Amino acid sequence: MILEVAILNVKKEMCEEFEAAFRQASEIISSISGYISHELQKCVEVPNRYILLVRWETIPGFLTKLEEIGVKNCQNVYSTTIPAV
Repeated sequence: MILEVAILNVKKEMCEEFEAAFRQASEIISSISGYISHELQKCVEVPNRYILLVRWETIPGFLTKLEEIGVKNCQNVYSTTIPAV
């Protein structure tokens, strides 16, 4: 199993909108081959920081995910920085 950890710094004024959009994105994430589970945690110390944990069956499944959703070419409108993965 592969555990992907992403640290997402969201613009303070967009946290609620981000959470709503993430609920919709969860359907896409969970439909990708090799997906096991995921959870989004809000950081206590930094209110606009989120920790995303995604569990994948294999490294190829994780790498396929990157290609399928075009992570390398995407810029998140909610983020203040590029997510640390």
